[in-house]
Amino acid sequence: MALLDDPFNAALYDRYALFLLNRLRDIPSALKCAEKSVELDKDNGDSYLTLAMIYYRKDDLRNGDDSIDLALMHNKSIAHCSLAMGVARYHYAIRNIKSKN
Repeated sequence: MALLDDPFNAALYDRYALFLLNRLRDIPSALKCAEKSVELDKDNGDSYLTLAMIYYRKDDLRNGDDSIDLALMHNKSIAHCSLAMGVARYHYAIRNIKSKN
């Protein structure tokens, strides 16, 4: 409802993308919302971080890392971004080990 009321609010798209990713596990819809958030506000580090988390969930490390680089350029802390990259790689490794067994 909030997005219908304020369709140019990048922060709303960002938060909705996180909801779709973490609660509903709807990765395609989450990706669309995150991309819309970045499109509306190209200077929002939170939006790039959310986009990275979605790419990482898709096992797309390259695009995830590119989004992390953009988040860093837009004032997200190196600690937060490094943690996101590390967690993504941990889960990526676990999934690949399980798929090989």
